[in-house]
Amino acid sequence: PRDAWFRLAPYASSVDLESFYALAIDVLGERNPLYDMSPDERWMAPVRGQRPKHSDFLREGMAETLVLLSVFGEQIRCSRNASTISESIVRRLLDDTDGPRWWSLSKLLQNLAEAAPEAFLSAVDDSLSVDPPPIMVLFKEDEGAFGRAYHSHLLWALEILAWSPHYLARVTTILAKLAQRDPGGRFSNRPKNSLRNIFLLWCPHAYATLEGRLRALDALRKVEPGVAWELLMRTIPTGSDIAESPSKPRWRDFSPDQEEIVTYGLLAKGVAEITDRLLEDAGLDAARWSRLIESYANVPIEKRRPLLEGLSVAVAQICDATTRLKIRDTLRRFLHRHRAYPEVKWRLPDDELLRLDEIYQLLEPSEPIGKFGWLFSSQSNEPPRPTGEGWEADGDLVHQLQREAVRDILAKGEEELFRFTNSVEAPAQ
Repeated sequence: PRDAWFRLAPYASSVDLESFYALAIDVLGERNPLYDMSPDERWMAPVRGQRPKHSDFLREGMAETLVLLSVFGEQIRCSRNASTISESIVRRLLDDTDGPRWWSLSKLLQNLAEAAPEAFLSAVDDSLSVDPPPIMVLFKEDEGAFGRAYHSHLLWALEILAWSPHYLARVTTILAKLAQRDPGGRFSNRPKNSLRNIFLLWCPHAYATLEGRLRALDALRKVEPGVAWELLMRTIPTGSDIAESPSKPRWRDFSPDQEEIVTYGLLAKGVAEITDRLLEDAGLDAARWSRLIESYANVPIEKRRPLLEGLSVAVAQICDATTRLKIRDTLRRFLHRHRAYPEVKWRLPDDELLRLDEIYQLLEPSEPIGKFGWLFSSQSNEPPRPTGEGWEADGDLVHQLQREAVRDILAKGEEELFRFTNSVEAPAQ
């Protein structure tokens, strides 16, 4: 296509451009009749003669021509502003459009994004501002053996534009809005996964520098704090991360003159910066502190003390018994995991575990159900101080702690014991 364009474009006339403009609106703006069919019957459309008026080959070719016209518009000698035609066509196609047109254009969104990035992003953003957003029709997956997802091309188009440092912040906000509204489905290609791939510290799918990516994340924290928190947590390396193949621009060159290389030093700086933002945004949220505790071993050593200090401050301010119990339960499981295997390399040092244990003790409730309920749990009754001698020894320790708990509760009266028995998950243990 590129070779053909460079050979033929210089001979295009203004009449050709006007004709192409009209035809592009007609061909690309066609409503796909499959939209009105049941998902279970769409595979039968060719047999029944229910097919679009224009072929996929023609539509894809015209969409690709929009990109060529935008990127290599200077090859058109009859017009000085030939490249703006693509922008105008994309705006005509996408501005204030409805769900059926988004669905009909789903396969062409990558080309439309490269042809007119500004118009494409504005259209997606405007569609998301409507209630309900017409563009979310793409997230309705077909069920059954012939099911397919229509949102994938939208995500790939946004991933393409995310490579540009200029568009990164806008793409990030749009993907966050999509993630907030994502109904979920059986396909793993989700907006939150696209965000993670873009900002993955050890393998970012964006040409923006670390500072540029952090600025985009800071902007996201203001408009979509919940999605931003989840994204920050998922960017911290865990030692067993994987990266998916990115969607890259086919025609546009978003790369800078000198690309930033990910070194161990840059990676360490990125993890430290992400950790600072996580601690700042954790607040008094038990779920967030639980996630930070679970990721404690992945946090840089120099950031672990601030994490513990922040956790101590939060614990002192959290008064809700249920919230305190959730944090305590996470600490108990974390302490057990690192103390149960004293010989493994990933085990934390005893002094760090001791500091976590001190916070665990501060969270001990006074009522029996909160203090001893975990011992009679059907899911996890692992003690914070295991024997380190294997599961059988730990089982004996749990039984001993259960007997001590029953004696302690019974000392307060039989009614207290019956109340406790009716409250725990597995009293028969």
